[in-house]
Amino acid sequence: MLAIEEAVTNVVSYAFAEMPPPHRIQIRLVIDENRCAAEIVDNGRPFDPSAAPPPDLTGPIEERDPGGLGIHLIRNMADRVEYRREDGQNRLRIETARR
Repeated sequence: MLAIEEAVTNVVSYAFAEMPPPHRIQIRLVIDENRCAAEIVDNGRPFDPSAAPPPDLTGPIEERDPGGLGIHLIRNMADRVEYRREDGQNRLRIETARR
């Protein structure tokens, strides 16, 4: 749930900035006995989180650049993260095995 919340927060905060409406976000959840999967589809500006560099975690937190930790969190909490841009939409799939 935290990874999905972070992904949707990123869409609301960044994908639609300075873009005219309509803004659309669609979230599809599939939960079965083996996995939990979410697909987040939005019509915001293109952004591939898999291409984002990892954050610098080496220095004191006060000296680090803000941002990048949400994507880091998604990458580390999910078993699989897939992104594609299709028909003018971002499609992010986050999948985790049920344990």
